Amino acid sequence: QRRTDPMAIVQVRPKALASFSEKVIRKKNKYSDPLRQLTDLVGGRIITYTQTGADKVRGMIERLGDPPHPQLQIDWDNTVDTVERLKPEEFGYKAMHYIARMVAPEVLGIPVDNWISTYSVEIQVCTMLQHVWAAIGHDRIYKTRLNIPDSLKYISVQIKEAEGIKILLSYCLSAIPGVAGIPRIIFIKIRPPGIIFS
Repeated sequence: QRRTDPMAIVQVRPKALASFSEKVIRKKNKYSDPLRQLTDLVGGRIITYTQTGADKVRGMIERLGDPPHPQLQIDWDNTVDTVERLKPEEFGYKAMHYIARMVAPEVLGIPVDNWISTYSVEIQVCTMLQHVWAAIGHDRIYKTRLNIPDSLKYISVQIKEAEGIKILLSYCLSAIPGVAGIPRIIFIKIRPPGIIFS
């Protein structure tokens, strides 16, 4: 991953016992062997500064599943591109969530014990802006019964628009001699009625 995007940030976490217990109880009719059937016992998130970087990381992950010698077995039935779940006027978290198992003795040169291949892991890929939205919204929005105020929905729409503008700016900057390849951060202030870049 570092060779694909040296500026990227990697976070990992095991599923909390309380979260595991709640999910097993809530979906008790679905799982007969939850330790092996749950797909998010362990999760990792790769955070890039640009959408271009996220796309490169996604490509690397998917190539690890290519034949004839795949290192990952990607479960495409349970892999989710959260963007596809959102309508243009809807708000929410955006990222790619891969569900995969490590099926080779080594993955990216790192030895893998045989027992690990029996468990699935979740690998999330998102930009820094998408990560911030997830950090704000996961417990407060995704796991809440409260009605979300229109002001927060407005901010989410602005974030999605800002992502698109950032992609366009990245392509424009990459075409300028002497600028291509230089890491850059575009700071965004979201303030009604629009977005301010600095």
